[in-house]
Amino acid sequence: MVIAEAAADTIRVWGARLSQTLSIRLRTTPDPRTGDFVRFLEEFAECSDRVRIIHEEGEAAELPAILISPSLTYQALPLDRELAPFLEILTNSLGNLERPDPALQQQLAQISWPAEVTVFIASACPHCPEVVRRISPLAFQQPWIHVSIVDGALFPELPDPLGIRAVPTVVLDDNFRWTGSLDRNDFLETVIHRDGALLPVSALKTLLKEGQAERLAEMMLERGEIFPAFTDLVTHPEWSVRLGAVVVVEEMAEKNPGLAGSILPPLWERFSTADTTVKGDILYLTGLAGSPEEWGDRLRAILCSDLPEDLREGAREALDGWSMRDKA
Repeated sequence: MVIAEAAADTIRVWGARLSQTLSIRLRTTPDPRTGDFVRFLEEFAECSDRVRIIHEEGEAAELPAILISPSLTYQALPLDRELAPFLEILTNSLGNLERPDPALQQQLAQISWPAEVTVFIASACPHCPEVVRRISPLAFQQPWIHVSIVDGALFPELPDPLGIRAVPTVVLDDNFRWTGSLDRNDFLETVIHRDGALLPVSALKTLLKEGQAERLAEMMLERGEIFPAFTDLVTHPEWSVRLGAVVVVEEMAEKNPGLAGSILPPLWERFSTADTTVKGDILYLTGLAGSPEEWGDRLRAILCSDLPEDLREGAREALDGWSMRDKA
């Protein structure tokens, strides 16, 4: 058995108090550690008839995880010390969370863009449960806060590149970290006042997926610069992400054509290695935000190349668009 009998008793008592059925989603992947999660959750569900496990097949490159909510992912086997906070998280996911005090509400209301938070833990760590208890409710109280709880020993490929050697460690946007005891007020003040230009691709992607393209455009217009991670969205393999990024550039082009055009040099650096659909987007954005003086020769070279006809047509449309604007 994965779950010890004493832990099973704890789960039974907890399950008996549930007032409704709880569905726990498990992302399964080809990763061999998926089996550990499957066995744990099978035994977990046997302890309560109120618990239902839903398996969702993930992408080949993804890691197995318990998907608590759209904003909280649990990549650990909640055994030993971690069982109690895990059960609290599940209870909170049903909406059984106390209303935050006014001071906390005020802080949460000031968060204006996504925060990607990872809490690295270990099952034998005496201080990890308390940090999990401080951070995890925020994912339910403020939708911009996305929390991943990760067992660093089970998934060493996640903390190792960050140089993390101790737990608990909380990482915000890959740019800020706290090790050991966490002051939640200090953490939230950092979330509120961090520089938007340092947001990682994942946070910008969240903005687009939640229909906040206009908000992202405003953020960059206010700063007067293209965020470094934004280029990765324009060339992202997901069509919906690229579409959102194109909308952002269109918004900026209406208000600050020069700023919108500054995305073109890094995009053209990727042109030769991009797939056909991304190449088409780059050509469209060149016609939208570029100038014939700077990019005309590049587009005319496309016309004479052996690239697919739809790309040559995209270059032709960009050139024609400039001609029409000049005549107007």
